[in-house]
Amino acid sequence: MITRTKLLELMSARMFHDLAGPIGAVHNSVEFLEEESQSLKDKALKIIKASANESIARLKFFRQSYGTVGEKMTHLDNFMPLVEEFLMASKLSIVWDLKSEAVNSYIAKVMLNFVVIALGSLIYGGVIHVFQLDNGIKILFEGKKFIFTDDTKFLLNGDISNITLTSSNIQLYYTYMMIEEADALLSISKNSEGLEFLITNKG
Repeated sequence: MITRTKLLELMSARMFHDLAGPIGAVHNSVEFLEEESQSLKDKALKIIKASANESIARLKFFRQSYGTVGEKMTHLDNFMPLVEEFLMASKLSIVWDLKSEAVNSYIAKVMLNFVVIALGSLIYGGVIHVFQLDNGIKILFEGKKFIFTDDTKFLLNGDISNITLTSSNIQLYYTYMMIEEADALLSISKNSEGLEFLITNKG
């Protein structure tokens, strides 16, 4: 069992790491604005604009993924654009197959966290499919190659008996916690289509 303090420490470290890249690119590019070469200045401005947009997209996404849940239900319009903006700088795309305009807020957080998991699993790019079911959701990863270890599966199922939690893997365990908060069950399988995650209501 992990304490709330330790969870906060590891999740904060994870978030800071994910934000360091684009923010660092902005910082490094500012120096080029002092150069006399107009081409270097133009290149720097292009990098600054792209990195600033990426930083903003990540901040908005993380606020929804890791922030406090307010209402029991949330509208899909609140997070679908965030996901698409978040993925713009990646090799991934997302396809939605949703039946209604509202979903349980914890299930929405689970969806968002699986987008983060996809970034670590589909390193060569691919597609994330999100299907809304009558009793939950199905998320499918499609791509040429998956990185999905036994430890990843254990963490998503809440089994940390033989695993040391770090800033690198804490997001997986956090996803498990959100599944628990949603009073749902997770099943994981590989098939001809790809890697499938089925999150269904316990009731």
